[in-house]
Amino acid sequence: MVKIGIQLPFVEKLRKAGGQVDQFMVVATDEEHHFTTPHAELVMTDCLRGASHDEIVADLAQLDASLLAAKATAEAKAGVKLPDAPPPSVGILLKGINLYGADYSSLWLESADPTQCQNACRSDAKCAAWTYVQPGLQGQQARCWLKSRVPQQFQNQCCTSGVEHVAGSAGKRGLPGSIPK
Repeated sequence: MVKIGIQLPFVEKLRKAGGQVDQFMVVATDEEHHFTTPHAELVMTDCLRGASHDEIVADLAQLDASLLAAKATAEAKAGVKLPDAPPPSVGILLKGINLYGADYSSLWLESADPTQCQNACRSDAKCAAWTYVQPGLQGQQARCWLKSRVPQQFQNQCCTSGVEHVAGSAGKRGLPGSIPK
C-alpha cells in the first residue's frame, strides 16, 4: 500500500512538469495490501480503448467489488468471519474513512468542503450515506459519492464520509449524532 501522503507529492511534480496524471484509489485484497496488478491491467486496457476517467473509475469500482466479494466468499468457506465495524453515528464527519460501495450518484464539488457533500446527501431522500474525495484524486475538483445504503468502512486519507440514516430508516432523518430507531 502506498500511502496518499507519498503519492500526492509525486503526482504534483508530474502535473507541474506538464504531464496528465489520473490517480485512482483501489482496494488490494491480499494480506499485505500490495497486489494491484489486475487494477493496472484494467486501467491500461481502458486507456487503450479511449475510456473516460469516469468510465475507468466505474470499471475499477466494479473490479474492487468483485475482488472483495471473492475474498469474502473464500474466507466464509474457510470459516473466517469478517469483523463488523459498529455503524457510525448519524451526521458525524468521518475523516479518513471511505464508505466503499452502494454508489448511486456522484457530483463534482465547486470547493474542497466535505459539508457540501453531506448537504447534498441530506437533500436527497434516497441518500443514506456519502463519501467526499479530495480534489486531485478523481479529477481536478473534489468529488461527492451518494450512497443508497451504509456500506463497509475502509480507512483511507483520501476521503471524508458520513451517514445520514441507517438501515431500516430510509426517509427518516435523525438528529446529528443520533442513530434512528
